[in-house]
Amino acid sequence: MKILKYSMIVFLIVAMMGLSATWFDPNTTVGASESDGCLSVIKNMVEAVNNHNIPSYINCFDESNRKDMQNFASHYPSAEFFREERCKLVSIKELPKEIIPAIGASISKNGSLDGERFFYCGIDIKVNKEQKWLYNGINYRVIIMTKEGNNWKIAGIVVPSFRVLVDSGYGFGTNEEANAVKLEKEMESTGIVRNPKGDIIEDLRPRKAYPGEKGLATVGDKVVTTSNGQVRPNSVKVYFTSSTNLNHWGSVRASVPLYDYVQDVLPNEWEGLWPSESLKAGALACKMYGWYHVYHPKWNYSPYWADVKDNTADQVYRINSRYPTTTQAINDVGGIGICRNDGNIFETHHCAGSESDGGRHGGYMWQYGTKYWAESPRNRNYDYMVHYYYDYSSSSGNQLVKYFHY
Repeated sequence: MKILKYSMIVFLIVAMMGLSATWFDPNTTVGASESDGCLSVIKNMVEAVNNHNIPSYINCFDESNRKDMQNFASHYPSAEFFREERCKLVSIKELPKEIIPAIGASISKNGSLDGERFFYCGIDIKVNKEQKWLYNGINYRVIIMTKEGNNWKIAGIVVPSFRVLVDSGYGFGTNEEANAVKLEKEMESTGIVRNPKGDIIEDLRPRKAYPGEKGLATVGDKVVTTSNGQVRPNSVKVYFTSSTNLNHWGSVRASVPLYDYVQDVLPNEWEGLWPSESLKAGALACKMYGWYHVYHPKWNYSPYWADVKDNTADQVYRINSRYPTTTQAINDVGGIGICRNDGNIFETHHCAGSESDGGRHGGYMWQYGTKYWAESPRNRNYDYMVHYYYDYSSSSGNQLVKYFHY
């Protein structure tokens, strides 16, 4: 009887908010008032977008976002902040944190995801100009909420892996969502971006081949012979926060060729003088992280409109910081990608870790851990490291990982 009453309360809350929503399990330990706090913030954010009210919009986000958004508004007062003409929240439900790593919907480097909550939303959007994952009609996002003092704030709005989310049983089951899965599949396998009507709105296909990107690729003494139907994206759209990048590009964001991006990421995430096998493992992790987020943008909302940022929120990118040994490692694994056993690419998290044997099957490649494994007498190669950290992890959907060539 108590559960029934609780369900009715939740239903009435959602109905009064005007949402056609699928709500969380009434048996959850989260209280109704706490959840309502999250919904109020999300609703306020949508209203601020509709009104193009920048201060109200910024106030819905956490401190890190507020700082970047305020910097954008003050340094680029004449630049476009909102790209939506209008939007309406049409469906929402809370996701369990266990599924979040597999759908690439986390923001922080907090592997436990403690203190964060995740809401899967359908948002009906009207725009003047359609772009990747921002088109006329219902767009799907995962909104990450975090506590700041006693208040809930938005920590991020991510385009998740729809195929993994739906296959895992957490979808809405709508025709629009099924179409999003179809668009995602075509995008990853062809590099062509379409809107729900089937019109081509972007072309992400590579413009040129880079070292190793032809013929058969090898992993240790094994030959990779399957392509997995993946198309390497031409570039990754980066939002710049560092003055070095801003001065070089003369803009707050730019589409950086993926190869160049990885060259200027790896030396900032791994040490250039570390063993070559450690650097090869890092090259794969950094490349696939950028690759994944081209198709599943992490910052596809106002005012960023980018796949990744150039700081520790993602991977540290510094223009012209490339180093001979790290570039060689990138070339050594050129033409090789990694994916889940079912063929889906995934977010290849990595973190500092420690120079030890920890982190096994944790879903985060330990940077110092790769150094530990590569050095004598352990003398492990990058193939060992990839499987050590990503196999059977939450990031890979608890599956083995495998290689593909492109």
